[in-house]
Amino acid sequence: DIDPTIVLNTDVIARVSRDGGTTYTDATLAQTGQATNGRRLIEDTVDVSAQPDPGVGN
Repeated sequence: DIDPTIVLNTDVIARVSRDGGTTYTDATLAQTGQATNGRRLIEDTVDVSAQPDPGVGN
């Protein structure tokens, strides 16, 4: 069962890194829908361009 009291960006957070975890960018999660099985569809678009470029092949 899914706990309806879970709060996005408080109880569930997302952090994105493109350099192996040296720097992170926080995502701001938003519910965009609900699946037929009751699960919440959650998404965000994250801009990691300010993070260091890991280089080709990393």
